[in-house]
Amino acid sequence: MASEKARKVEIARLQKEKEDANSRLTEATIKYMTAEKKVDRLKSQTLAKIERQAMFQSNAGAENNKDGGNCDAQSAKDQEINAKVAEGNVADAEQARKEAQAIASKQKEELQQLQADNTRLSEQVTTFTIKVFF
Repeated sequence: MASEKARKVEIARLQKEKEDANSRLTEATIKYMTAEKKVDRLKSQTLAKIERQAMFQSNAGAENNKDGGNCDAQSAKDQEINAKVAEGNVADAEQARKEAQAIASKQKEELQQLQADNTRLSEQVTTFTIKVFF
């Protein structure tokens, strides 16, 4: 009788641990999904900035061609400035993207660990349940 009561207590403890692991798993999954969304947004923003810069440069190049050759020195200077600005924006966006990917990677590892814990606890609950009933 005492061993059966001890097993019931152990089952209750394992079920509580399983519920805790499930809640941590859910939280980690949400964090991971959020980080993935941030990475996607950063990629989209970076791409939009690059497209805007390319359109600006192509429009500026077309206007310079209409004006003739007297603005070649000015257009070269503008292109150099635009390139520096674009490199700075791309570098910042790339850094933010790398940070978001690192966070997502860490959360993915945590998620995998929680899934392993959840599996282990489920197996223990099953084992103790079987022992109680048989």
